[in-house]
Amino acid sequence: MGDQNHPETAPLEAVSLSSPDQVSAPVLVSSPHSGRWYPPAFRALSVLGERDLRRSEDAFVDRLVAAAPRLGLPVLSTPYPRAYIDVNRSADEIDPEMFLSPPVPIHAPLADRVQAGLGLIPRVVGAGIAIYGQRLPAEAITERIEEVYRPYHERLTEELTKLKSSFGHVLLLDMHSMPSAPLKATKRWRRGTPDVIIGDAHGTSASGRLSDAAVEILTATGLTVTRNEPYAGGYITRRYGAPKHGFHSLQIEINRSLYMDERHVKALPRFGVIKDMVTRFLGSMRDFVDANPQVLEPRLGLRDAAE
Repeated sequence: MGDQNHPETAPLEAVSLSSPDQVSAPVLVSSPHSGRWYPPAFRALSVLGERDLRRSEDAFVDRLVAAAPRLGLPVLSTPYPRAYIDVNRSADEIDPEMFLSPPVPIHAPLADRVQAGLGLIPRVVGAGIAIYGQRLPAEAITERIEEVYRPYHERLTEELTKLKSSFGHVLLLDMHSMPSAPLKATKRWRRGTPDVIIGDAHGTSASGRLSDAAVEILTATGLTVTRNEPYAGGYITRRYGAPKHGFHSLQIEINRSLYMDERHVKALPRFGVIKDMVTRFLGSMRDFVDANPQVLEPRLGLRDAAE
């Protein structure tokens, strides 16, 4: 796996922040699943080759949003892949059956996604393809949390807090990609799958006007856009979205078939066209936030203020 996307030497930092010369709006872009550096120790544990391991990547999403700093918007990402540790999961979403000894006491039923192998430390990629041929040492959890997960969330919290302090409110655009095959297999989408899904945790992670704006902006570019189905927003969207306190978070899922060969994990010739559309979307969301600050302002009631 030692090509230009998978350097053999470890990256200097677990978290990458691409900062603009001057921040133009209280908008932070994040790409938590586009990492493509697979640590040698991880590859030694895995029974999969490069192509199969990369099935869980939001491949090239960091490149789709690469122009954000030129728009005055910072971008947060990690070089570590989702198959290694999923920063878009709660730290307690652990399947104890994956490990040689129980890493933590489990007092409640496991979430469906954890049982399916899609917890903090994923057991599978793609359509249920097993990553490992054996159980893992429990120490793997602590190592990966300290190495990647904790630094990512600490930096994300820090950057959102800085923007909130400067502007009084902040919008997180959490950028992802979605495989087309599961959508095509769903009865609702057999006549055509959506190009983009906007997730606002069913109206709880962001102002409805922000969600409306995102849908309108993307629809105007000719893309098919839906909201919250089947992706309403993951852990990051739900954790950091608190509209009453001036923190808004939207999850943006882009259909991979628009810009990449999903089977071979390669960018298609039209990648540049889709990148330009994403750039226009980011710029338009920046302009909307700048022109409508009241949409993001905290709205605390007496009960909220007292808590």
